[in-house]
Amino acid sequence: MGTVYNNLDTVTHTLDEFTARLNSSFTNHDFDAFIKTGLTGEYLDDNGARKQVFIDPLLNHVQDDHQITITRNYNSTISISEDILVATSINVYAIPHPTFALSTSIHLKYPIQRDGSTKLVEYHRIPNFEFGTFGVRHHINIFFPGLWSQDRSKGHAAYRLTEQERTFWYDKAFRPAIGSLLGPAIASEWPASYRTEEIRARKHKGGHAWGSKIIPQRAVGGLMDRVRLLLGQDASLDPEDVAWAQNFFVMHTIRGVKHSNSHEPTFFEARSHLDTFFLSVVEAPAASCWSEGPMCHPAHQIYTPS
Repeated sequence: MGTVYNNLDTVTHTLDEFTARLNSSFTNHDFDAFIKTGLTGEYLDDNGARKQVFIDPLLNHVQDDHQITITRNYNSTISISEDILVATSINVYAIPHPTFALSTSIHLKYPIQRDGSTKLVEYHRIPNFEFGTFGVRHHINIFFPGLWSQDRSKGHAAYRLTEQERTFWYDKAFRPAIGSLLGPAIASEWPASYRTEEIRARKHKGGHAWGSKIIPQRAVGGLMDRVRLLLGQDASLDPEDVAWAQNFFVMHTIRGVKHSNSHEPTFFEARSHLDTFFLSVVEAPAASCWSEGPMCHPAHQIYTPS
């Protein structure tokens, strides 16, 4: 074999033998030898002679009749719909969060109509905010494609709503919907306006401590429809503001579930585990959903609306 680092005699090792040699140096606190062997493959044999490791991977190959077990699991799932499809109560920020938003690519694009043509826009470039959470590590974001433009997308943090936009959506849309669904007594516990919560959340040493609220399961399913309905009924609002504020969609992100749903890579096993893992949380038939896992990267669509 040709030399790489030196002209030393080579000694063939399996992967296990090479690992054992490194472990021996480490256990004996011979860290110089550990580092040198690990980086270059050079070592001293039992007689003190310098040798060069040659790792032959073919020594670890499996036989033709070796039984291999393959499993699959879903690492995360994204569901996109017009409404919140969570089958449980949710924890939401009292007002739209000013900084929490989807800001990095998820390798998916959303079609937006502009100037008579369709633009395929990455989701993280559409103005959005993190609405709240459900379960252990699952998130809900709300996106406003009507606020996207090519000029705006070139600006700093273009994925965020402006303070004026967040104020409008809370004061004119979301809080009225909370009052309509949950009643005035519960609504009185929510901030009277975006501005009042912004003032309350200020810290003495700078920054904010944004509050959160729980929306019960009975109000979750109809919340987004109520927001759109009340916006459409308020004749005092600017039609342009109503247009972008009504035209939103919801992204549900289920994450932190790796290894919780391992199964054989067959259609029936996949469907069964999706029913258990996914449909118990999100009502998928009304949404477009993508899953990421070892056999579906970066994203594989698993459900679409009928």
